[in-house]
Amino acid sequence: MPRSSLQSVKRISSDIFPSIYDWFFIDGAFVRWRKARVIWPLYCIGSPGAGKTTLFSLIYRYLKRHPETQNYPIADICIDREVPPHDVYFIEDFLETLYHKLSDTTVLKEDHSDDAYEEYAEMRFLLKDAPEGYRAKTRLQSLREALNSRLNALKGERAFLLLDGIDRCSPTQRLLLDNELSKLLEAGLSILITSRLAVLERVEALCEHPDDPVPQYARLSLNMYYECCICEYIVCVPCKDAKRSCPNGHEELHLHETYDHVNINIAVPDMAMKEFIAWNLEREHGDLGLGSSARKPPLSPLGRSLISNTASKSVQKHAEDVYEAAGGHIGMAKARLDLIHTMDSLEGIESRRDQLPANIITMFDAGLKRIEIQPSDQRDIALKAIAAAAADIRGVEVPVLREMLRNADIRSGEDVLECSKGFLLTSTHDTPSLRLTAFHQSFFRYISERYNQEIHRASMQINPARPRFAPREIGSPADITPQKLARSITQPVHPFIPRKDTRNWT
Repeated sequence: MPRSSLQSVKRISSDIFPSIYDWFFIDGAFVRWRKARVIWPLYCIGSPGAGKTTLFSLIYRYLKRHPETQNYPIADICIDREVPPHDVYFIEDFLETLYHKLSDTTVLKEDHSDDAYEEYAEMRFLLKDAPEGYRAKTRLQSLREALNSRLNALKGERAFLLLDGIDRCSPTQRLLLDNELSKLLEAGLSILITSRLAVLERVEALCEHPDDPVPQYARLSLNMYYECCICEYIVCVPCKDAKRSCPNGHEELHLHETYDHVNINIAVPDMAMKEFIAWNLEREHGDLGLGSSARKPPLSPLGRSLISNTASKSVQKHAEDVYEAAGGHIGMAKARLDLIHTMDSLEGIESRRDQLPANIITMFDAGLKRIEIQPSDQRDIALKAIAAAAADIRGVEVPVLREMLRNADIRSGEDVLECSKGFLLTSTHDTPSLRLTAFHQSFFRYISERYNQEIHRASMQINPARPRFAPREIGSPADITPQKLARSITQPVHPFIPRKDTRNWT
């Protein structure tokens, strides 16, 4: 496998609003992951274009600058293209890349991992004793020993792994990678992963401690909690920190975190989105009266039109339109803003306000190309599932979809989500069973208005054309009255067509 599939953190773009992700760094799950050596990986879940890679870069910079983490090794690995089907090579290259990145630190003490790595390097490159090459199992074992030795050398200090682009792995590669990551977690590595798919199951839990200051009716579902391994009582993290142990009298040592991951959904809060839109507009077009923190250039021609007294719509209303169309999705907000930036006048904005911006269409086209290059069975499942979701803004129920695709080998709704590469999400909207819905209202419009020929073709396969009119029985003509002339059939009632100047046979 080409090593170039594994890249380091990317440079942060200059058009990133400085505080757009401030909410993330004060989220309770992230703060706890940063401060404590937890036993679970932190998943940052976001749909296509939600800003996962940008957030990944900001997290790396944040950890590098934070006084509590800046001296610890921070490995950043970005999978920036589809991984070829060389599963063992991918795992081997991943472990080797991680080993080298963990060396960039000043806290390593008595690191004896070099010997184990040199043994691996000899097997991988020199081939002294085996010119035909060593078995993958042997090479991986040496790499794992080198990694564990390096982590043990930290002597109780911290080490972090940030992993972006895991959705570019095949399901098999992801299962193999999850197995390696679980071993690294046990060795003390703190792991954060960005992903399009929140397909990992979690049991909904509420704090059951009677001394919790939050009333029972107001308690929210928890993404972090402790469970008594004897009586299965649930205690929230604040109660545990306040020394409120199991109400049944079991000792604190019996409280454990029984889940194997924690999710944070990437959705920009309303106020941060509005501030970003104002900042972006004034950064491009000057002081529009939106009160943003942007460095404002002189007013552009469009900027002068936006604030003129003759404008049919205020600049605040234009900003509100972008906010409504974005729906908390930063990529959609940027696309709508880019459409405004290319206009020279208000007339141009209004004439194209109801169109899908070309950059959104391009993003969707590129995403569907990633779907189309999958093996044929996975591609067909994804395209037909997306086509089925286009029939209703609420999506399609998984049991109904499985019936539509009964000839495909689908063993769970997770299989469909994996194939659709994040363009479908799960929902429980008004139904007892899960629904699969378009990840954003703009994508629903894209698939329902037939912007993509492959989706339209898939729709015709799961919804074959039917006769437009139901067949009608042929009867006798209705009675003709002076007030009404009615017909119920088109053919004459005579067995032949009378002609002029002919006579009936007798």
